[in-house]
Amino acid sequence: VYIAKSLSTPTNIYQPEEASFSGDVSISNYNSGFTGSGYLNMGGEGSWIEWSVISGPGGPCKLEFRYASDDSNSRESKVTVNGLQVTHMLSFAPTGSWRTYRFDSLNAICSPGISTIRLTASTSRGGPNIDYLKIIL
Repeated sequence: VYIAKSLSTPTNIYQPEEASFSGDVSISNYNSGFTGSGYLNMGGEGSWIEWSVISGPGGPCKLEFRYASDDSNSRESKVTVNGLQVTHMLSFAPTGSWRTYRFDSLNAICSPGISTIRLTASTSRGGPNIDYLKIIL
């Protein structure tokens, strides 16, 4: 388990380098097209990444994940906010290349102040490569 050392500065974009993660995961910069200093390569089923995010006054929020996946199948992943599963899984459809990024998003309820967002791979192939999480309040 890797634990992030500090909370991100107030912004709505959270890099994987600022997160905690566990399982067969690693920060990498091999494939181009990412922002920040790298992306999270999500390993097998059960691997996860978790951000503590500044969620302002709380209430409805949109969670937008920038990702890449060269798999021929979707890499479905579970999303929890403050330990509660959001109503559906994200599919993370193939993007055609590990260097081609897309967005997948869902609506959730964020807590006032700080919210904990966890993405957990639900397939044996793991999740996609995650470039960042964007919170839209």
